[in-house]
Amino acid sequence: MKKLYTSAIIILIAVGKISAQNEYLQHNPQWVVINGNGVFYPCISYDSTHYFLNGDSIINSLTYKQLWKCGHTWYSWQSPNPNPGCGGQMTYCDTVATGFLRSQGLQMYYIPSGDTTEQLLYDFNLNVGDSLPVTYTYCCPGGETVTAIDSIYTPYGYRKRFSVNNNIQYCLVEGIGSFYGLIEPWGPQLDVSHNLYCYGLNDTAWYPGQGPACDVMTSILPKVQNEITLELVPNPAGENVEFIANGISIESITVYDVFGRVVKQEETNTKIFVGDLPAGVYTCVITAGEMRVSKNLVVE
Repeated sequence: MKKLYTSAIIILIAVGKISAQNEYLQHNPQWVVINGNGVFYPCISYDSTHYFLNGDSIINSLTYKQLWKCGHTWYSWQSPNPNPGCGGQMTYCDTVATGFLRSQGLQMYYIPSGDTTEQLLYDFNLNVGDSLPVTYTYCCPGGETVTAIDSIYTPYGYRKRFSVNNNIQYCLVEGIGSFYGLIEPWGPQLDVSHNLYCYGLNDTAWYPGQGPACDVMTSILPKVQNEITLELVPNPAGENVEFIANGISIESITVYDVFGRVVKQEETNTKIFVGDLPAGVYTCVITAGEMRVSKNLVVE
């Protein structure tokens, strides 16, 4: 009997450890990546990209978190000669999901928007001496090896940090990504640079250090969702769906499938016919002036 109890305890501990890893995509994670592009040097463009999760999608019977991004682009002239016109800046927020994320155990998986094939994004089941595995962000093994492991603190548990080739700067961080970003490619590239500037949970930054919320574009989409309430009637739907906002005049309706493809558009009516769509989950985006809000629709 004692052996049975011992085995049960071991199993419970193992299960608890595995399930805890699924917190990678909980607690409103946010990533800010600074990208530089020197293709048109000496005019260099920079982009502060903010990734965040917003809604779920079911793909091949698996549930994924929708990955969205907003950002701010600006330019810098890197020459003592007069500026011939390099400049300007722009703030943007994508209208479809960038891709789809899920986590299982010590691994994270990714499907880019418009694709149908799941790819391994990160495998954090690494030990000192292991080589980095081929993933969505790391395509070509070149001798990168884990040389040390420590951890960083978050309020939901410690996350392992894997130093690569004796350089703690070029590292992988469990549930977060790499020194280069979340879905950005690993390693230096010609004329292009990527750097994970900030990772946060809820309203606090936790990497590379603890502090106020990441300096990101969080107000763009979440703020819109707070300002507008949207109801789809009926939902689930079989034929017609009516879009009802809280007194805001809806200017346009766009319906996307789980792969980010536009399947319906309407600019004059608040009721659309969905009876010709295959059964599944769709993302509906309405616009009202400069505001927009999204909501999932189930078609039966």
